[in-house]
Amino acid sequence: MKKKYLNLRTGISSGFLLMILLILTVGIVGYIGLERVYNVITLNQSIGLLQHDIDMIQVHTARYQLAVYKENFEDKKSQEQIVVSMLEQSRKAADMLNTAYSLQESGSIKSAGVHLNHFQNLFHEYTISIQKNIQSEEDIQKILERILSKISKGRFWIQDMETACKILISNIKVYFNKKDINPWTKTHESLLNLNNEINSWHEKIKNSSALKIIGDDLKAEFKTLLDSAEKYNQQILTQTELSNKMEDFRKKFIDDLSEINRINTITITKTTKDSEFLIIGFIIVSFLSGILYFLFLMQWINRNTNRFISGVRSGADKVASKADSLFSASRDLAKGSSDQAAAIEETISSIEEMSAMTRLNADNTQITDKLMQEVSQIVEKTDTLLKELTISIQDLAQAGQETGQIIKTIDEIAFQTNLLALNASVEAARAGEAGAGFAVVANEVRSLAIRSADAAKITASMIKETVIKVQQGTNSLSGTNQTFKKVSEKTTKTAHLISEISQASKEQSQGIEQITEAVAGIDYVVQQNAVNAQDSSDLTKELHIQAEQLKTYIDDLIDFIGISKSKTVLSGSDHKKAG
Repeated sequence: MKKKYLNLRTGISSGFLLMILLILTVGIVGYIGLERVYNVITLNQSIGLLQHDIDMIQVHTARYQLAVYKENFEDKKSQEQIVVSMLEQSRKAADMLNTAYSLQESGSIKSAGVHLNHFQNLFHEYTISIQKNIQSEEDIQKILERILSKISKGRFWIQDMETACKILISNIKVYFNKKDINPWTKTHESLLNLNNEINSWHEKIKNSSALKIIGDDLKAEFKTLLDSAEKYNQQILTQTELSNKMEDFRKKFIDDLSEINRINTITITKTTKDSEFLIIGFIIVSFLSGILYFLFLMQWINRNTNRFISGVRSGADKVASKADSLFSASRDLAKGSSDQAAAIEETISSIEEMSAMTRLNADNTQITDKLMQEVSQIVEKTDTLLKELTISIQDLAQAGQETGQIIKTIDEIAFQTNLLALNASVEAARAGEAGAGFAVVANEVRSLAIRSADAAKITASMIKETVIKVQQGTNSLSGTNQTFKKVSEKTTKTAHLISEISQASKEQSQGIEQITEAVAGIDYVVQQNAVNAQDSSDLTKELHIQAEQLKTYIDDLIDFIGISKSKTVLSGSDHKKAG
């Protein structure tokens, strides 16, 4: 049973495969680490954008409060819309982050989303309270105007009430502008003072039925005024509380984002260190594995090469020795065969001269017959090819029509692309500056669509012309096919006549061939012996040369590999003994 060995190609291929697997493993580990770092960096970028949005929300909230203070209601409405829009956008961004990341930072993201929702709800309550205050200010001013009007109708002892009412109006205006505790204290004192004056005046005119009605109306209006003012003050306190809560939730939201950034920083550091450790570890393992496998492979190659070369060298020596003996015997056989062939050649030389002309005529006729047969075959093949060419041209015409349909479809697609690019340009124009870059891309797409449509039309026109020319070529080819068919018929008749002439020439040469048949048989045997002897001599000589070259190649291979020749000689002697 033949012993199987690991071949050199398998050994080297295994080494390369091992290196590739180790390098691939290092690459995969590095890619996974980089992907994790990239995800964390992407999260940091999203958190940074979210922090920027929250800062802008704080800025626009301050502008909203300033517009309310300055009673710039148009700017107030604009800032309110901006804050509401940015809050909704930030809330959606926080929800998306909470959905996208389920790692250690997901708890902080969820907490940040809750705080942002609280801030959004508080701002909504704050804007509603502001709107109520605006309405309350208008109501209070109208009540004061009615009270002042009714006081003027009292006519008697109204100076103190008018003064108290005007002082109240002045303090309320200050309170409306400042909206803090100190103006409310003064306003409340003015309200109590006006109440005392109204009660005092009411006591003075209680005996006058007409004035008593005015006094009752004043007391009712004042009660409404006092309720409205206290309600207004309560709303101011509520607004202050809402503002403080909004600031608290904003700070908590910022703290949550800071916590996420801290966790991400730790994650990046840990991931980077882990990736470096794994990559360096795999590189060291790969390097050591490569060295060990290289040493094993070189030892295996040297051991097996030494064994193979020893066997080949021994065989080459034997072949060279046997080739020398065979060369001597073949040389003697070739000399005897050559002498015998020379005698027979002199005997048949006269017969060959006599039959030369007849054989030459027959040979020429046979050659002509073969040539005509080949011409007939070529004509038949050409006719078949012309038919196939006709079918191919017809298929080409059909393909041209189908290509025209495809070009028409491309033209329609280019038209639709042009419409889409136009719509994209309109939408980019609506987006303003933010869509400027997209508008440029849309215009380029539209330009490409127009060029594609023009190219499709030109291509369709060229394909149509090509189809017409192909049809014309089909008609011309059909006429050529008919003409060539006639040529084929004439060629077939000519080949038949030449075949008859060849048959006659063969019958003429049969008589001469019968005369030379016996001598030709003897000559054939002698010639074959001479040729075989010469070939055997040449092959033996070539075998001897090849054996010497093989020994030279083996010596060169030994020098190239670096194996000691003494070891190969010893191995060869051991191999001979084993044999």
